[in-house]
Amino acid sequence: MKTERLYFIDRLRFMAVIVLIFFHSALIFAAESNFPIKNNELSMLMEELVFFFHGWRLALLFFISGVGTSIALQFRNNSTYLKERGRRLLVPLVFGILVVVPPQIYFERLSQGFAFDSYSSFYLQSFSTGLYPYGNISWNHLWFVAYLLIYSALSLPVFIWIKNHNTVWMDTITRNGGIIFWAIPFAIVVVLLKPYSPGVQNIVDDLAMFFFLLADIYSGLLCESEKVLALH
Repeated sequence: MKTERLYFIDRLRFMAVIVLIFFHSALIFAAESNFPIKNNELSMLMEELVFFFHGWRLALLFFISGVGTSIALQFRNNSTYLKERGRRLLVPLVFGILVVVPPQIYFERLSQGFAFDSYSSFYLQSFSTGLYPYGNISWNHLWFVAYLLIYSALSLPVFIWIKNHNTVWMDTITRNGGIIFWAIPFAIVVVLLKPYSPGVQNIVDDLAMFFFLLADIYSGLLCESEKVLALH
């Protein structure tokens, strides 16, 4: 199958990653954020910028992931897709939890007044302390990777159904302004779940965001499959 690469999706992905880097760096200087490590001098301007980016950065990232999933399923069967997701998501996630995240938790604990003989002693005892925030085992900012992995595994039948059923109602809601109806599932999730599950990105206490971002992926998947994002 010969297709034209959607280069604007690559540009959006690049922009989203740049925003991600700036967002987390700015949290250190934002006046009212609850980031675990804060600079001595804080800025309300950084706080306002963080608030601005927070409103759409995650939605953009997961929407792009949905578009990428749709494209990937055009060239892969189910088993190949799952194996690839495992290689690209599970392996980096495990590596990150064991190697990348522990130094972050270590410096966070030091800033909170905890003392350790060395980093190695902290690392070894971390496995017996339980899950973050009470313990020291966490996927921390790699929750994004973990969520994508779960979405990929649990939602594959839905992904395949969307790709294989080019029904009339899909055509209706993705053309002539009908895309606005995709706001309905987002609104339902926020209204019904957000008050009771505000979330700390651990799935159990994060059901509102978990299903909100899942709907976001579906919207990206459907939009790409219906050629809403096509260049013609």
